[in-house]
This record gives sequence, structure tokens and C-alpha cells, in this order.
Amino acid sequence: MWKHKTITKLQQAPHSELLRSLYPFRHCDDRALGLLAQQSELLQAPSDCVIFERRKEAGDLYFVVDGTVKLVDATGESRLIAGGSILSHLPLNPAAHCSDQAIVTDTATMIRLDRKEAERIAGRILTSTAGEESPAPQEKLGEEIYLAVYQALQAGSLELPSMPSTGVRIARHLEDPSADSDSIARIVQMDPALTARLIQVANSPAFKGRSRIESCRHAITRLGQSTTRDLVISFVLKGIFRSREPDLQKRMEAVWRHSTKVAAISFALARRIPDLDAGQAMLAGLMHDIGVIPVLIGAERHPALAQNRVMLDQLVKMLRADCGAMMLQKWGFGEEFIDVARHADDWQYDSGGEPGYSDVVIIAQMHSHIGTPQMAEIPRIDTVPAFRKMMLGEVGPSLSLQVIEEAREEIGAMQQLLQ
Repeated sequence: MWKHKTITKLQQAPHSELLRSLYPFRHCDDRALGLLAQQSELLQAPSDCVIFERRKEAGDLYFVVDGTVKLVDATGESRLIAGGSILSHLPLNPAAHCSDQAIVTDTATMIRLDRKEAERIAGRILTSTAGEESPAPQEKLGEEIYLAVYQALQAGSLELPSMPSTGVRIARHLEDPSADSDSIARIVQMDPALTARLIQVANSPAFKGRSRIESCRHAITRLGQSTTRDLVISFVLKGIFRSREPDLQKRMEAVWRHSTKVAAISFALARRIPDLDAGQAMLAGLMHDIGVIPVLIGAERHPALAQNRVMLDQLVKMLRADCGAMMLQKWGFGEEFIDVARHADDWQYDSGGEPGYSDVVIIAQMHSHIGTPQMAEIPRIDTVPAFRKMMLGEVGPSLSLQVIEEAREEIGAMQQLLQ
């Protein structure tokens, strides 16, 4: 429902790679994305244009590509969705009752798709529209949780875990130009377990020098301030992978084990790539699935969902990227880390330019799946943009495996340290 203003239908259709970046379609294959591109429209709307109203035009999905759109709810409260932001990857209207109105505040370029056609091509999206056949009880529960998380994401009110206080305190201190190994050590030594782990890392195969380190200060000197910060954050992160429900706790532990493996491989790969910091790569790998946490915490309130592995897997798959991006944004991490959370499972993602941490984590993930059932779901490594960008791409998949094999001891030691 476009009111009072002239809407321009742009001649070019949305490219399939643009659609791949959108929340409901990021796991579609190339064929499905091509069909979606044929069915979608790229539109330009001027300021003050009303895009949709409550329970009207519920058959369309809208995404903001450029510009800004204001969503207004029944109480008159509003929130802005800007093109290129995390929330622009989500549909403006996942269900007819999400917002009363969507109004363009700054000339906007938008994608419009017919909801039913999108669901037919891409598989069912967890959204509801008036008049549809009622879903099964557990499917309805999944839809309700999805919608609740989605609306909380849009409103910026999603309950997200906070960064553990020790990590925050040390990270802030390290931003002080006057910080040195002595002052950092004084803070770290307030946590004896953390101190012991830093000394253990400093003496590990990854960092081992000519002599054995015995003190926290000497460990920090050997590791360097940047790596110390990354390691401290890595060590304290495990504490937030917690659930009160035994079944969900098992899933948390499985996610943590996978994350430590990806982090260790990322560390080893980054040491062989110019201009990348191995500690940053390790931390990026450890946090690539951080968005699973709020989804599993939300499932605690719904025992039926927690016990339905298929439905819960689907919700995790659909929500973790955007939840992870929101968590890292809340914690103050930069765009590179946010990209890692958003694209870690997007095998065809191309960050452009030189290899970055998202490329490293994508390749580390692919290597982590070797010999597992998940291997059947991933493409050949030499067809992935991240692989072609990295120096490993110059020598082919076999040497990529050789690099990982040569670093096996280093990877195993780092993974054990992170457990």
C-alpha cells in the first residue's frame, strides 16, 4: 500500500547475492536464490511514503536496502530501520500484527517479494499471516518464539547476555595508553584461575619461548597486550554458555566444543596469512556461534520446544546470525567481528578486498566439519570465495589440508587450552 507518493520500480532486479544476505534466504542454494531474484522487485520510495499498514498487504515482504524506514506500533512508539544495518536484513513485516505502519523517512530503496511465492521457493519461513491454515501446535510454538525474538530484535529489546565483568575490566584497561604488563597483571591476578591459564598458554607450543614462564607479568610480556586481551575474553566467555535445562546445557556444551575447534583452526590459519592477527582470529572463531546462546536461553521457557530437536535446530539456524551480530554490537565489537557472526555459515560470502577474519572463520568451519555428518552439507572448499582469497587458494585444497595437518599439534594444544 503505497500512499500519496510516486513509487519508482527500478529496472534492475535484486541480485541473488543481495538476497542471500537477507535473513530468511541466507541458507538457500543458488537455484532458489535465482528464482527469488526473478520474483522480487527493487523499488524506490520517497520520504513520507506509507509502505504498509496493519493487516493490509500482508502478502508481501519488504526489506530496506538503502535509506531509512520508520515502524510505528499501535501505541504510537516508533523505531527506525536503516539500510545496511543489522535489522535491514530482516523483513519489515514478519507478520500482519508486527507494526501498524511503515513510513519512509529518507528516500529508500527496497526489495518487495510476494510472501507465498518466497515460501514456496525458499521453504517455509517462520511467519504467520491472517487467514492461513492453522499450523500444528509445536510448529505454532516455533512461530511464536521466532516472532517474539524477531520483534525484540527490531525494537532493540532482546535480552542478550552481558560480557563477563572480568573481560570488560581488562579490555577497558588495555585501552589505556599507559597500561603496561605490571598494571595488567595486577588486574588479571585478581582471578587465580585466569592467571594460571595465561601462564599455561605462554608455555604452550603456540607461544613457547626459550625459557619457561612462571609469572603473570612475564606471561603478558610474552603474549603481548593484544593477545592477552583476546585470551582473557576467550577464557571468560565459557561462563555464558550455560542453561538451567539439562538438554539445553548439552547443546550449549556442544556449541562451545565446536567453537573452540573453529577458534583453534582460525588461530593456526591466521598465523600463515599476512596482516592478520592470530589472537583476533582465535577470538572471532570462538564467537562465531555466540548468537545460539539467546535462542537456547529463550527455549528454556518452552519445554516442548526444548525437547523438539528438529524445531529447535530450525530456530537456531534462522536466528543465530542476527542474534550474534546484535550481541557483538552490544559488546562494542567492530564491524569485522559482527560480519563473522553474520556470515560464518554463509559459504558463498565474499567480504571483498584482502582476506579478513570472516574468511578465516569460514575456512576454519569447513575444516572443522571434515569427517563429520555436516561435511555432506558444505560445498567443495575450492569453490568458496574465502578460500580463493586466502593464500591457501593459490595452492589448492590438498595443500590446505596439509597446512592443517602440519599445524595439528598447535591446533590441538590451543583447543585444549580453550576448553
